[in-house]
Amino acid sequence: ICGKYAQSQAEALALAADKRMRQTAAFGSWEEMKTAKYGVSWEADGATAACRICGQAFSWWRRRHHCRACGRLVCNNCSRTR
Repeated sequence: ICGKYAQSQAEALALAADKRMRQTAAFGSWEEMKTAKYGVSWEADGATAACRICGQAFSWWRRRHHCRACGRLVCNNCSRTR
């Protein structure tokens, strides 16, 4: 990787981090921003160890996702059906 490419990547990451910081600052927290964006309160990441729909346990293979419609924690398979 050339130095110029690495520098441009570092600048892009810094700009993205700055943008996220400014967006979050407009709200009290990251959670408030997600609630405003999606219109539902998202369940905390550690609120459950299993999918709220099928009941399968989360693991390194079965990752948790937030349903954009209801905010509950669901697995990838159940997330696709909502």
